[in-house]
Amino acid sequence: MEPNVTVENLNDSIINPIVMCRVVKQWDIILYNVQSCRSMRFMLVDDQEHAIEAEMFKIDHQLLPVKPIDGEIYVFRQFRVNKSRDEYNATSHKYIIRFHKFTQVIRVKNTDRRIPRYYFNFRDIGDIGSADLRKPKIAVDVIGRLSAIGEIRHVPTITGVYTKDILLANQINQTIRVTLWSEFMDIIQDEVLKEMSKTKPVVVAFSSLELRYFNGTYSLKTFSATKIYTDPDFSYIMAFAQTLGDDTEPIELLPPLEIQPSRASKLTTPIAMTLQEMIELEPYSSANQQYVCEATIADILSKDNWCYTACTGCKTTLLSKDCERCQITDATSIQWYRVAVQVNSGLAYAIFILMGKQAEHVVGLKANALLDEAQRTSRMLPYQLTNIVGRRFRFVVEINLQQFHKNRLCFDVNQAEELQCSNSGQRVIQNRLSKRPVTDDSPRTSDPNIGHTGLHWRLKYH
Repeated sequence: MEPNVTVENLNDSIINPIVMCRVVKQWDIILYNVQSCRSMRFMLVDDQEHAIEAEMFKIDHQLLPVKPIDGEIYVFRQFRVNKSRDEYNATSHKYIIRFHKFTQVIRVKNTDRRIPRYYFNFRDIGDIGSADLRKPKIAVDVIGRLSAIGEIRHVPTITGVYTKDILLANQINQTIRVTLWSEFMDIIQDEVLKEMSKTKPVVVAFSSLELRYFNGTYSLKTFSATKIYTDPDFSYIMAFAQTLGDDTEPIELLPPLEIQPSRASKLTTPIAMTLQEMIELEPYSSANQQYVCEATIADILSKDNWCYTACTGCKTTLLSKDCERCQITDATSIQWYRVAVQVNSGLAYAIFILMGKQAEHVVGLKANALLDEAQRTSRMLPYQLTNIVGRRFRFVVEINLQQFHKNRLCFDVNQAEELQCSNSGQRVIQNRLSKRPVTDDSPRTSDPNIGHTGLHWRLKYH
């Protein structure tokens, strides 16, 4: 069976497309709060050396008679083609393939087509941070000399993870910091590579890194699609090493990045309180203090503005293409959670604000993916968001003075850890509570400083 379209020309207007591609790599999309695999992604390359991503739900992948594996060539047919989402993509293609349980996967054992085994779109280290890389959310491929390795450090998240930074340099010693998350740290073997660097340059190639902007500087970090190559006999590494000449520079110790402490880290040790005690606090004298309590999410108050368009670097609202805080023109944007919820414990009720990563941890999905779901289903509150109602958490919070109005306290959530329900009927009861009508005396939230996303308009007219 021959293909009827090339990867370069693949789009959502083609009827019954058939492509022949090599699977360059595949990776899992993990819901980190439950550590389960929701779907899989593949990078496919054709004989014209054009690449595209393909995605497939794990449950559908298990039903395929022929399962794609890395390095093999296949003919693919009976799949959907959609525009790629507003998230980091491993290729620059405007579309993404959606495999499903009826997709036909036919392995090709013999072909005259010369399809590359690897796919890279290397960017020079000196160009990282340029406007053409910031605007589209395309993962970065980079290759360079390993000049420094940092120590393993603990990241104080809910689950607790470890990272290690390395420094890559190009031929003129321009450098970029790359953060390796836990699952990638063992690939960079410190002692072996340090010893090797005494006799020849150590070159490392990365496929698919995320571009980050933090504390005024650009850096790269690994994510699920990343692959790391360190074999000195790898053709791309050999070619780059030849451009470095015979000069050797031993790998140094990379000093830790000086990170400005977050507001939460500046606060004192959390004080354990009941929700009733917290809502009776005097707001101004009790600010700049963290409190810990157990409460159940009873209702979602952000019905049509649970996320907003934020600057990727500082997370402030982007009202134009420029970010005044970061002083960047044509800044990249991201959908960022701001979910106001009503929580209860006993007869006490309060408003908690879940921002960004904390909301992502509770919901189990990134904001941009949930917004896609809302637009696809024309529901302002997707089920993934309404499903948090009735769940009980141990919250670490602080008072939000900007939201203090009508003598009602509002709290910002710094951490949220779900608790095991001791009563199987508890969630049903909480869902019933959440459906009670909101009166003029019921807690509300409104923040004039956060730009409205127009989510209601986007769902109505999308």
